[in-house]
Amino acid sequence: MVETSRLESGHTLTGIGGSNPSLSATFQVRLQMDPAQLNGKSFALVLIDESGEGTTFYGTARWNGSNLIIDRGSESPFEVREEWHERIQPVNSPVVKAVFSGAEFWLRLQTSTLDEGAGE
Repeated sequence: MVETSRLESGHTLTGIGGSNPSLSATFQVRLQMDPAQLNGKSFALVLIDESGEGTTFYGTARWNGSNLIIDRGSESPFEVREEWHERIQPVNSPVVKAVFSGAEFWLRLQTSTLDEGAGE
């Protein structure tokens, strides 16, 4: 059974619960962020390719009321698609925060190689 709870912070906590031991053993929690709360916060975008290699981009989250953009200063901005919003996570650990250059929030995305001729 999927259960959803609204926290005082305004976040939504969704997970698999109930008395089924196999489901309870694989309990997963997703924190759904309100994009407006991210506005002006430091952000790390982690991109991992099919081989496991990755890179991290840093910027400031900007919410204009309909789109979440990672403002990377002089670099091209990155739009965070709405279907990715639920995957945004707060950086709670001081160690991880140091690794992410002080970012308050982060998002990990898997990348893949485009087939030749894709997008033509």
